[in-house]
Amino acid sequence: MLTQPIEHAATLDSLFTTQEIPLFIADTTHNSIRFPNGYAQHQLHNADSLTDILATGAMVTHVNIVFTKYPINKKDWITNYHTLLSNRLQALFSIDSTLNSNTITWGLTLQTSAKNGSEAEQLFHGIEITYTPKPATPASIPNNTGNTEAPQVTEIAPPQQYYPPIEHLTPDPRFEQQQPRKNVKQKKRKEPKCPDITTRLKKPKRSIFSRIFRK
Repeated sequence: MLTQPIEHAATLDSLFTTQEIPLFIADTTHNSIRFPNGYAQHQLHNADSLTDILATGAMVTHVNIVFTKYPINKKDWITNYHTLLSNRLQALFSIDSTLNSNTITWGLTLQTSAKNGSEAEQLFHGIEITYTPKPATPASIPNNTGNTEAPQVTEIAPPQQYYPPIEHLTPDPRFEQQQPRKNVKQKKRKEPKCPDITTRLKKPKRSIFSRIFRK
């Protein structure tokens, strides 16, 4: 099909998902790279960057070929549309032939905002490639013998808790249990002797004569 694109035009068109938009804007939210080739040209510029990406093990998932639909009718193009498409594909496959794969999603974008040839030449023309980076793998740690296999991990038991002998422990007064007080027999306080009060009954009896005369 690539060597005879005009004869296989219908089949070639069926292999692409085509969209028409006013202006192509690069999608920077994905891992992608663009290779301009100029208006009505097929040689890809900056092709070394694609080689560097593929060398890292990245996988190409989508290829989008961007054209400008000017003139609007493809029959009016000076360069045949299918021939130009074939030349751009062959330029891409010359960088890496593994890109000629059915595992890749292929798309065509036709820009429609150009009103004349001068405007068409100012727009982007080329190929946009979206890829998935190679998943990172954990690096193996070399051991002393030069073997790159991951070292075996020996499970280490946690250290046992050491408890000092009880006789060496000083009791915490906050937790010391108070002993009940013993009933101490109180000594009877010795009361002082009362003064010797002489009552009337204890007074010596006096004679009537001395009591009358108060002698």
